Amino acid sequence: MAAEGGFGTVDLKEIDFVTDLELPLADFDSEEEAPPEIMAAVRETACEQGLFYQDRRSEMVDRYRGKFVYLQDGKVIWDGPDPSHLRSHRDFGGGSKPGSARWLKLVDPEEMEGERFEVYDDCLHRMRA
Repeated sequence: MAAEGGFGTVDLKEIDFVTDLELPLADFDSEEEAPPEIMAAVRETACEQGLFYQDRRSEMVDRYRGKFVYLQDGKVIWDGPDPSHLRSHRDFGGGSKPGSARWLKLVDPEEMEGERFEVYDDCLHRMRA
């Protein structure tokens, strides 16, 4: 994804890997969490939530300034000052359905996080092409 977006390469010959550590560093074993079509839907709906926030940013700032919001399906399903007590998004209540992403964002009027909303639009465009 990063290489497709112009950030880096997937060509192993072009990757500069230097370390003093001895390989292997750790065993790697991935476990598929959900079928690919569900994961694609999660990715798509996450982008949609980012754009939903961007479109309603001033409303969000007016109502949730300085808080975190958890968005899903175009709704704020949680808001508060500290999301650290929340469990995994997979365990979070609030009307979950398979493939529907939950998107966490600090509502900051100055946008100090530097969210790059154009990435969501670009990602959606590439997914739907």
